Amino acid sequence: MRVLVVIGALLCAFPHAGDVQAAGQINDQPKLVLEGVIAVVPFISRSTDPDHQWIGAGIAAGVSTDLSQLGLTLLGPDTVSGVLTSLGGTTAPSDADDTALRQAFQERGAAWLVVGAVQHVGPLVRITARVVDVGTGQVVHLARADGTMRDLFGAEDQIATAVAESFGLADPGATPPSR
Repeated sequence: MRVLVVIGALLCAFPHAGDVQAAGQINDQPKLVLEGVIAVVPFISRSTDPDHQWIGAGIAAGVSTDLSQLGLTLLGPDTVSGVLTSLGGTTAPSDADDTALRQAFQERGAAWLVVGAVQHVGPLVRITARVVDVGTGQVVHLARADGTMRDLFGAEDQIATAVAESFGLADPGATPPSR
């Protein structure tokens, strides 16, 4: 009975589940100038259910694939995993503001980090993402997608689109800016 009450409360709190809300650039900054490589790290899974820990890595893989198909240059998953392992972890970083994390990716050629989190309760899911300037640690773009577990891939695609748009790529047919 408590589960139904929680789900009901969440449905009231998220009446437009499935809507995507791209938060846009911080302080209304212009589109980012894409110079350098992007590193997409596994998203933090905020679920306490061990069966759902795969979701954050899956979202990062999907976002990476979508961005790569747009012609953007990304660090490969083995490189990302190696950086995280070298810092003492094998999963999503707990803090993208960590100077050691940013420095480790910068040493491997990354100029941008895409980090995020996924939360879900019952059938509802929220994915948040941040684009971080590796050199300064400044969050330069935010995105959020709300939906259901049934449409997890749709929410993932919306996050990839929002990140691509932050670099001036509006759709899969767009050509990447010159580097």
